[in-house]
Amino acid sequence: MTTMLSDTTLALICAAALAPLIGIAAADAIRDVFPLRSDLLSPLALVRLQEMLRRRGIGVETYLRMTSRRQIAAQIRTCETCPSKPKCDAVLRSSECSDHAFCPSNPDLTALRQQLGLSGRDG
Repeated sequence: MTTMLSDTTLALICAAALAPLIGIAAADAIRDVFPLRSDLLSPLALVRLQEMLRRRGIGVETYLRMTSRRQIAAQIRTCETCPSKPKCDAVLRSSECSDHAFCPSNPDLTALRQQLGLSGRDG
């Protein structure tokens, strides 16, 4: 007994088989277009900004790919000299969601959250 598959069924089978490969190719393309600025990992780890990214739901690797080198360096310098360190420490220690308006990098991090499609209150 021979079973004939419709064109639609065949197309769905092919699409299902190719989907993982397309996802891998898309991830590779994103990595090529947005290179990881790995040389900034160490300086970033020394300031509160890395923890603030985590609290805001932004992965460090995503931040390093999506933010310009100049902007990252400026935000690290700003974090190093920030007058709001006591407030920042309190917010980062807290388990509650809080307002991040005190943070000089808040507008940039909020814009990045929006660009990434992260909505709602963040940590």
